[in-house]
Amino acid sequence: MIGSYFFGLASNYLNQLLSVLVNLLLIPYLLTCMGTRMTGVYLVLMTVANFAAVGVGWVASAGVTRMAMLNVTRDRELIGRIHRLVVLAFGVYGAAVLAVTALASLLVGRWWLTDASVESIEQIRRACLLLGVYVWISYVHNADLALLTALLRQGEANLYRAGAQALFGVAAVGFLAHGARIDVLLAAQVLTTLAVATAVRISLRVRSIISRWEWTWPDKTVVAQVLVATGGSYFLFGLAQFALMYADVFVVGAVLGSEAVTTYIVVWKIAEFAGLVISRISETLSPYLTRMGAHGSVSELRALFLTTSRLQHGLAIAVGCGYALIGPWLVGLWVGVENRPTQWWLYALCGGGIVFQVVNRHDVILHFALDRIGRLVVPHIVEVSLKLGLTVVFFPALGFGAPLAAFAVVQVFGMTWWYRRAALQLVRIGWREWWQKVAGPVSVEFGLIIACVLAVAPWATTWSWGMSVVSGCVLTMALGLVAHRQRRQGVGGLFASVTCLLSKY
Repeated sequence: MIGSYFFGLASNYLNQLLSVLVNLLLIPYLLTCMGTRMTGVYLVLMTVANFAAVGVGWVASAGVTRMAMLNVTRDRELIGRIHRLVVLAFGVYGAAVLAVTALASLLVGRWWLTDASVESIEQIRRACLLLGVYVWISYVHNADLALLTALLRQGEANLYRAGAQALFGVAAVGFLAHGARIDVLLAAQVLTTLAVATAVRISLRVRSIISRWEWTWPDKTVVAQVLVATGGSYFLFGLAQFALMYADVFVVGAVLGSEAVTTYIVVWKIAEFAGLVISRISETLSPYLTRMGAHGSVSELRALFLTTSRLQHGLAIAVGCGYALIGPWLVGLWVGVENRPTQWWLYALCGGGIVFQVVNRHDVILHFALDRIGRLVVPHIVEVSLKLGLTVVFFPALGFGAPLAAFAVVQVFGMTWWYRRAALQLVRIGWREWWQKVAGPVSVEFGLIIACVLAVAPWATTWSWGMSVVSGCVLTMALGLVAHRQRRQGVGGLFASVTCLLSKY
């Protein structure tokens, strides 16, 4: 299975790319043809779908962890029972969401959007119903993709996701060509998701990965293991993580108003997206870590963690430095130079935020994979509380930059070291070994680059696009020298080392 991990990672990035492209093309079209109000209604409906996933997304993670721990051949029947439980849980929750959206459709024009035209009200009512159907289909479909992930077939699962994105893009163009309506757009999503979900289910059945569906009451032992022992901590951690990601936006809005929210999102959104992209390396690794923890040796798990940890530290620092230098240009390119924040330290804080986001996520993924996420629930709640508290304290001096500064302070003076300590304990590594194999080499390789970036960052907001491109080229050359140094010392093949460690799983 050499290369399966990288196939999964590449297909993950393909799915992200298609999703971004579809939204980049779709939203301007909707704004032009339907106006800001109906486009806003569509975005709200899709946000509701994403928000509803907070209540059930943990079921897939718990199911993947439990299935990945088992032997594919010897424990096939148990894997099937866990998969059926996940399907049932998603189906029941999806039905509840469908009931809520059906109720919401009846209230359109009465309790909300009361000033909308009769035609718009009918359109939005149908869109609400279709949203519920889309949620139900996509949730049940997600259970099948979770099974593929647990079987280390993430590449296949991600290709199905990418196929759904591409098919939706084509269907949206065809449907909207006959009239720009949000109910038509939701109908396109329902049909494309149903088509891909049906294809996945048929493929799983034909290859005997799943057996013919037979109704039985869920096994109480399996329910206790997946939904209670594993799922409970996953659910609590997911809520805390959701609060960590989005609470600062609500606090900024409550204290400084909607304009400050817009400015804050503008300066942080690109950095956050960059951090999420790099974090996919760790997230794609999760089922492999689970399998290795259940069937491999501690030494193999330790070697894989250290190798990927060093890789993630290097990538995060490189991207963080890049954003500190060319972030002002990227934001200006996105929203216009006149709309971008001019404080250079905001971009430096965002660059540091990328680093903490990525390296902490790597440690968290290890806990997810080894079913130890319960250890992080209380620390994560503490992190959220400290960040929000410091954000309020920093508001008078820093304004909308307060959440970024609060996040940096909380990480530097406590939380990132706590996450690191907890991860090192899981793989039985001491601080000395971590410093020798991860922190020390990264400090030597990137210390001078970080110092130079911080020295010139105060002038980055005044550069023209040409200077930004030049600085990006200089930074790329510096990183190239780092890579050349690694190859000369025989430590540059980090991806090759990962492939070697994963080859037997």
